[in-house]
Amino acid sequence: MRVCLMVIVTLCAIGCTRPNPLDCSDGTCTDPAFPFCDQDGSVAGHPETCIAVTCNPGDFAACRGDEMLRCNTTGNDYEITQCEHGCDAASSGCVSCLDNTQCANPAPACDATTHTCRGCSTDADCASEVCDTSSGACVDPSTIIYASPDGAVAGACGSQATPCVFSRAFAQLDSVLTTVKLRSGDYTEEVSIVLMTPMGETRSVDGSGATVQATTNEPVFVVTGPGKFHIWGLTFTYVKGGDSHSNNSGILCGDNTSSTNTLLEAEQLTFVGGYEHVDVESCEAMFRRVRFSGAELGPGGYSGNLVGMVSHGIATFDQCLFESIGMSPSSPLETVNSLDPVGVQVHIMNSIFRGTADMFITQGAIDIQFSTFVNLASPIDCTNDSSGGDKGKRIYSNNLFVNTSGADIAAGSACTYHYDLMSSQHTPVVSDHMIMNVDPMLKDLANGDYHLLPGSQAAGAADPAATLTTDYDGYKRTDGGPRRDLGAFELHP
Repeated sequence: MRVCLMVIVTLCAIGCTRPNPLDCSDGTCTDPAFPFCDQDGSVAGHPETCIAVTCNPGDFAACRGDEMLRCNTTGNDYEITQCEHGCDAASSGCVSCLDNTQCANPAPACDATTHTCRGCSTDADCASEVCDTSSGACVDPSTIIYASPDGAVAGACGSQATPCVFSRAFAQLDSVLTTVKLRSGDYTEEVSIVLMTPMGETRSVDGSGATVQATTNEPVFVVTGPGKFHIWGLTFTYVKGGDSHSNNSGILCGDNTSSTNTLLEAEQLTFVGGYEHVDVESCEAMFRRVRFSGAELGPGGYSGNLVGMVSHGIATFDQCLFESIGMSPSSPLETVNSLDPVGVQVHIMNSIFRGTADMFITQGAIDIQFSTFVNLASPIDCTNDSSGGDKGKRIYSNNLFVNTSGADIAAGSACTYHYDLMSSQHTPVVSDHMIMNVDPMLKDLANGDYHLLPGSQAAGAADPAATLTTDYDGYKRTDGGPRRDLGAFELHP
């Protein structure tokens, strides 16, 4: 009896032990309903599990290291693809890149979020240390001369490993070495850098993080010739005190002797102190995101014009800041007498004028639109603007003016105002669609934040025919309304 029981128990144990049909640790699946082995558990959630595959053809399933698992074209199995640059589940499969070394021009930078190659946005995106933000491409290091404050003054220099000093770097510019990279630091210049730009060629300066101080009355750069001078990122500072006024100490573009215009493209520059930051003579200039900050010089408090225009100069200012610091306000712009029948042309948009004096216009066609004027040091007065056809007349369109002192913003003169807001203004001016003596409702006027608040009368008050597409911040116009907003900033919901 006792033996029989033992036999029964033994037989039961043998008969009841069966393999798990969902387990494929031996590499096989025996149940026809679950024919596929998920070895790493990337589909079933558990490794070595038999699964039945029903999936949408082409859908991403999982990453297995640098391999991508996705549904095949018939939807009844998974296929494996080897990813050259790795697999990322957040990006749903194989990625274009994991770092910048896996990208190349014209999309040299790897986006850390999307893992796709994109254009460069800063110099840090480029092994050459120079990003051409206008194209999004890294500049070829074989075309760059490198400079640093402690660079070599003689001998072979200009490479990334052996940079030159400021003046020596520019002396090597030619048709092959077309770009100077100024590494971060402070530079001092006593002699102007004279650059001739050949027809059809560009000479470039990347000054991101660098500061140059002019110690004489001469400009840092004198640029002539029919080619283009492209400069970005550089900060210009000036000597203050005594009789050593920093005049014309930024960029002189053109020589005022030829009707052939030099081309100047200036972006993200900063001028601090001094005056005559830029002279635009026989030159066609484009300024984007440039800060012109003037201050009195010397013990007597001497100031001047931030930008000078002579003869057949043409200048466009977009997203720029003109400001005066100190007790002697600077004029943001001066044009002088010209014998050229075309004369100067100035176009200003999306810009801020803070604490500046009036412009000094003696000849030229000037239009200012979608800009914000805050606490002007003197009223706008076009009485002395020279005439001549349509020259010497300023047109202010879609702007916002505010004086916290309550003083009039404009004198009753020959300027034309079109769809503007003035706070305050008690003297009639030549205008149409003017909003007068209302609070424009700026976000933080005292601390320099001139964005509009909801409910501002400047919102949606621009000319319905206006076509400007961006504002000071680079955001689109319009943003949610049928009409654009007055001033430098569009109100964003």
